[in-house]
Amino acid sequence: MVDRPPPRGWHRIGVGSFTVVGVGCVLGTFLPWLRSGTRWRSSYDLFSLLDRLDIAPRGAVGMLVRWWPIVPLLVAVSVVLLWWRRVLLGLVAALVAAAYVGGVSVAMTVAAADEPIDVGIGPVVCTVGSVLLVANAVVLQITTRLRPEGVAGPPVPSPHADSR
Repeated sequence: MVDRPPPRGWHRIGVGSFTVVGVGCVLGTFLPWLRSGTRWRSSYDLFSLLDRLDIAPRGAVGMLVRWWPIVPLLVAVSVVLLWWRRVLLGLVAALVAAAYVGGVSVAMTVAAADEPIDVGIGPVVCTVGSVLLVANAVVLQITTRLRPEGVAGPPVPSPHADSR
């Protein structure tokens, strides 16, 4: 049961911008990440290649590599929760998604800095998108808490009420 009044204008704008940032973050995973030979590869190409060649690290990092395809689902869950006005749960889902996407893209960019590898625009878009995702979710959380609850007006009498 939803216990908050329907979103007002600014809240709708915030949720709309969160959706746009989430879509940008997911699109960044499909953009070029690295050049391999003459071909640019997306994040999905890279992580499937790492797993297929068995050069993915073991442990937690290896698990993150294998579970990379759930990134769009994580972002979609956070967007849907915010549209359903479950702002706190949406904030938590956005933090998880942003930490995953941003952490992997920053780690990949830092690791590629020491190598003669061409890094594409994908990690940059994912890093900026994950920062904006968290910032937007935090602002939505704050504005939802600051929004005054609807004040109930006086009861409206029924036209069938006895006026005596």
